[in-house]
Amino acid sequence: MAYMVAHRRREIGIRIALGAHPRQILYGGLRSGGVLIVLGAGAGVVMTAAVSRTLRALLYGIEPLDMTSYVAATTLLLAVGLAACLIPGRSTTSIDPTEAIRRQ
Repeated sequence: MAYMVAHRRREIGIRIALGAHPRQILYGGLRSGGVLIVLGAGAGVVMTAAVSRTLRALLYGIEPLDMTSYVAATTLLLAVGLAACLIPGRSTTSIDPTEAIRRQ
């Protein structure tokens, strides 16, 4: 997300110069990052469910398809992903439009 913010700095500066509210800029970044996070979490759950029966011997104390573990791990990863999007997203709200347009 930090790379995306750095790469789109000029576009974000133009949007702010044209009157976009910082909240709109923040939600746009969160939306694009959120899609990636949800797709990644979904793919991870599907792949884990497919491989868990193979790794049954390595799992101690839980069943291969333990829903509590899946929900806890997925929730934790979604929260970390949201934080990873929120930190660079907040920095986009303080971009100076004239500096962003001149820089690139």
